[in-house]
Amino acid sequence: MLAQLAYWMFFVLSMAFGWRLGGRDGRYFAIAFTLGSVATLLVYNFTGIENAIKLIFAIDFLLLVAICHRALTTRHYWPIWFCAFQFACVLTSFCAIIFPVYYEGIYLNLAGFWIIPGIMAMVFGILKDRKHGFIAN
Repeated sequence: MLAQLAYWMFFVLSMAFGWRLGGRDGRYFAIAFTLGSVATLLVYNFTGIENAIKLIFAIDFLLLVAICHRALTTRHYWPIWFCAFQFACVLTSFCAIIFPVYYEGIYLNLAGFWIIPGIMAMVFGILKDRKHGFIAN
């Protein structure tokens, strides 16, 4: 319970940081990632884990497409790192679908791991861009 509370505090503060200080790209990523996280939370809570994995994979894949498109059209580098961590998350979900016997070990332990470095890439990338004066609203 305490770990979940710490994660959600980290998530909310990081998305608020991206929204407030990240310019257009920060706002785009904060909105996209928040929508993806809320959709994942709803799917996970209202379906069984066996059914949720395929739906969460679809959510993660759509989020990957959206943020990769934005990463390829921006002049900043941090969205590329964010996209790479999201790609690792999608691959983890895909492996859980391919190997259903190991879904608990693969999905439940590894899928959430990739989220934290992705958020940190966004925060530190925005900080670096602001330090060098590259963020424009």
